[in-house]
Amino acid sequence: MMPKRTFVRAGLRVGAWGVLLGWLSGCRTPPPLHPITLDSQTLTEAQLLARQRSQIIEEMREKARIEATKRKEELEAARQKVGEAVTLNSEDEFVVDVWLQDGITQLAQFPYKGVVRPDGKEFIPGVGEVQCFGRTVEKVRDEVRRKLSRNLNNPMVNIRITRHVGATVAIVGEVKMHPNRDTGPGVYPIKGATPLTDFIMAAGGYTDKADLHNIRVVYPDGRTEVVDLERILAGDMRKNIVLRGSETVYLPEMKKTGSVLVMGHVGAPGVYGLRGDNRISRVLAEAGGILPSGTRKRVLLVRGDLYKPQVIRVDLDRILKNGLKEEDVRLVNGDTIYVPLSHIAVFREFLSVVGLPISLARQFVFLQDDVFSGNNSR
Repeated sequence: MMPKRTFVRAGLRVGAWGVLLGWLSGCRTPPPLHPITLDSQTLTEAQLLARQRSQIIEEMREKARIEATKRKEELEAARQKVGEAVTLNSEDEFVVDVWLQDGITQLAQFPYKGVVRPDGKEFIPGVGEVQCFGRTVEKVRDEVRRKLSRNLNNPMVNIRITRHVGATVAIVGEVKMHPNRDTGPGVYPIKGATPLTDFIMAAGGYTDKADLHNIRVVYPDGRTEVVDLERILAGDMRKNIVLRGSETVYLPEMKKTGSVLVMGHVGAPGVYGLRGDNRISRVLAEAGGILPSGTRKRVLLVRGDLYKPQVIRVDLDRILKNGLKEEDVRLVNGDTIYVPLSHIAVFREFLSVVGLPISLARQFVFLQDDVFSGNNSR
């Protein structure tokens, strides 16, 4: 039994804690206690899934908003480049006026008539060589005023274009030619600043052999810039340079990394170069595709030398219908592709030529299937 003194101390201790908690809560009596059940505090599985789904949707929307904002900024930057004023080109003629402070008398040797030389420059008295090509009249005027201010007090400079030849850009290489309009390699006029992509498409576009990753732009001053057109077409508009005239755009042919031999029942048997995407489906498409008499399910790929050849059977139907790119074999130099007769073609050939009974013809078809679908290493 607890001693009386200990019991009193315990009671006082409990009472003190009760007074302190009541004072902290700001109420004389503690709030009534409600029974807590497990169902009211836990979420059901459906509620958890709904919450996760809404969270994922919100994250996707936020990523889409960020991506849209980024694309908008890139397009706006490209529009600002295109919207710049028309610039001076080779053989453009202009007049430079330099007025003194009275506004009536011009400086000696002015007005001066200038012509933009093929190198893009022109000599102006009292100033020297000034880069004109690719620059607006305002920028050329500011440079002339700044250099004249070294010897004159606040000169008034004005530049007037008297003959504007207009800008042209040359394009060579793998440019597509269309029979119904004037396209292909050549020299084309442009109206002011023009994005590279717009110019290439206006000139006819590019052929299937063009190396879009290494398009070269040669400027009038000899500078060369390599442009990845594939990246621009994928959406990176910041790489889309602006042409102003007298540039040369070169679309090189994709370098070949070897060749393969295509035989059998295809549209155009022969030797085809490997470049870019060297998968068997691409090469067969370039060879005119498989004829109706050929089979898509047992395309044979022979690799290696004559002593130890490796035979790989490719099911092109499975690749094209199901989108199984991992089964679309990458070709190497020296491969041979053979498209054999289909079962139906073999069946018809033996019925019409040999005149075999149907039972024997079926056995031959089964035998052919065993040969082509059996050991691939033989």
